[in-house]
Amino acid sequence: MKKATYAFFAFWIIMVAFIFFAPRADASSMYAKPVHCGPELDSLIEAWEDEQLYPLVALGGVAWMPDGTTVASVTFIIVNDDGRNAVVERTSTGYCLLSSGSVVEYNTDTIKEMMEWE
Repeated sequence: MKKATYAFFAFWIIMVAFIFFAPRADASSMYAKPVHCGPELDSLIEAWEDEQLYPLVALGGVAWMPDGTTVASVTFIIVNDDGRNAVVERTSTGYCLLSSGSVVEYNTDTIKEMMEWE
């Protein structure tokens, strides 16, 4: 429960920072990485269930489009007890797998070091 609480607060801090600083970002630099998108998550959900991943948190916000406009989005953080994780964004056009990995960190100080937060 303690880990989930840390994660919850960490993600809300990130969302607040995004809300205040994202409008100043250069939208053209935000599209350098291609992501995998599709209308549904059916095959991914089956794989996540096999690996016992579960949704940890959902974050409401906006997604930047290539033309600099924004659309409403929800970002989901999915994890399991072994550290497998996925970050999925849903917009009106479907789902995008933004990232996946095998490390989950809940310690704020460690996360700040990883982010090079000063």
